[in-house]
Amino acid sequence: MFAEKGVVAFTYFDYKEQQRQTHIDVAASLLKQLVENSSFQPDCSALLEALEDRLNRGPIHGAKELTKFILQWTKTPSRIFIILDALDECEPHVSRPKILNLINILGAANVKVLVTSRQKAPLECQSALTMTIIADSSDIDKFLNYELEAKPIPVVLKAEITKEIISSANGM
Repeated sequence: MFAEKGVVAFTYFDYKEQQRQTHIDVAASLLKQLVENSSFQPDCSALLEALEDRLNRGPIHGAKELTKFILQWTKTPSRIFIILDALDECEPHVSRPKILNLINILGAANVKVLVTSRQKAPLECQSALTMTIIADSSDIDKFLNYELEAKPIPVVLKAEITKEIISSANGM
């Protein structure tokens, strides 16, 4: 996605796809999006040639090399914005720590990174600005009333469903 003043790349994590969403896959996806979304900019022609030369020797498999190419992209005049949505859905023991490392590397290179998660920011990201968003129970109540209004469910059961969901939401 090309914004007027920058390039946006994103990844949405899905717990059902944890095996396919490794740190290497995420870095490769981000690099691919940066290439696709800025390839028409004249400032990127040298980077495209370098990447093409490298790919002619075979696929890039390592996170270090992918990160190197992403960092080269950060030196173009375009600002880069990375969105990592639902980081808490990422595999927590191997991939997430390596993705957090990538986030820190990109942040140090002045890339604007937005991460969403249902959990507090890990220690590795404590220097980042954080914002806690909590769903208000009245908003959940309004949404559920709207969704359940046309359903052929007894009113008492609708009230019980709403009460249970609100108590289980814990602000999410």
